[in-house]
Amino acid sequence: MKKTLLAISCLFALQACGDASQVNTLTFAVKTADFNIIIPAKGELKAAAKKMVSAPRSNRGTLILSWLVEENSMVKKGDVVAKFDGEQHLLKRKTANLELEKNQLTRANTQSTLAISQSSIESQSVVVAQEMAMSQRFSIDDISVYSKNEIIDQLLNSEFLIAKEQYLDWSKGSKMAQGNAKIELLQLQGKTHSDKVAMHTKALENLNVLAPNDGIFVYEKNWRGEKVRAGQSLWSGSKIGSIPDLSKMQAKLYVLETQASGLLIGQVVNINLDAYPDKNIVGKVAKIASIATPKQRNNPVKYFEIIVDIAITDSTIMKPGQKLSAKIVVANHQSTLSVPNQALYQKDGIYWLYVADGGQFERRDVIVGQRSLTKSQILSGINNGDRIALTKPEEVDPS
Repeated sequence: MKKTLLAISCLFALQACGDASQVNTLTFAVKTADFNIIIPAKGELKAAAKKMVSAPRSNRGTLILSWLVEENSMVKKGDVVAKFDGEQHLLKRKTANLELEKNQLTRANTQSTLAISQSSIESQSVVVAQEMAMSQRFSIDDISVYSKNEIIDQLLNSEFLIAKEQYLDWSKGSKMAQGNAKIELLQLQGKTHSDKVAMHTKALENLNVLAPNDGIFVYEKNWRGEKVRAGQSLWSGSKIGSIPDLSKMQAKLYVLETQASGLLIGQVVNINLDAYPDKNIVGKVAKIASIATPKQRNNPVKYFEIIVDIAITDSTIMKPGQKLSAKIVVANHQSTLSVPNQALYQKDGIYWLYVADGGQFERRDVIVGQRSLTKSQILSGINNGDRIALTKPEEVDPS
């Protein structure tokens, strides 16, 4: 009898220990339910196709934007949408014109100097020719009649005239070559100045930017996210704005880098415009940026840029640049089991849970499906109604 009472007392003591383990451990009852993974995002509408409007490409260097049509204005093809300041080109054209006039004067002066030089050489050549003719006409035929000094003087005079004639011929050719080379150089310099005048004249004719087609004019943003504005300096060919095709819209979304796990092309996106929060717009992920980047300078927070194709575009309320909120459906499973991430343990690719069994907890390996930031889908290993430990139990069945 005493042995029986002792055994019963031990049994109650063991049961009390097991119950105490469960009482000290938080548990969660696993139930079949829908398992969804939704990633929130913010962004704006954009046109799937658009005609770009750029600064004149024929103008070199920087241009100052003096006027810009109001954003979201309706424009017609050929309307002026932007004007650039022409003071810089006017000043440069004036300078080029002055240089061209100076070049023309220098060239005319060079040609005149060359002509005078050639005329002088020709005059000297005529005189030398006449002196040589006289020298030959009155040459000494009988050397016995003249003294030696007279004979030497005449011979020296003939040699001098021959040498002078040769020098004048060389001088004429040399000065002609030098003069022509200088004139050619001046002509090349003049062409450079003339080209500059033509370039700045053409630039002044292209200071107005025209709309390529009918539509709404939307300002373009630079890499810092800043829109173009009047008074800004732009390079030739820089993008000013665009005229979007409103018949097909897209959504540009920004997803936090820490929340982007599981994003795939083709996933469904539910969109709500800030201006029309009650209207639900459906789309699908069309493009995902390869790397996350900051939206603003000096901000370390990074986002993935997502492009979403919108199924149906309502052009009466949907305009480029409208702000919106979106929910990207990463997972949508019905009647499945899921557990809080804090209850799931993992090592070497093996996942397990601690499941209540009687008065104790046992380790049970499971196969995990998709995971969110807070919950994980369980494909097998536990059953509906099982209670699992949310924290590691103090006593665990080694089996």
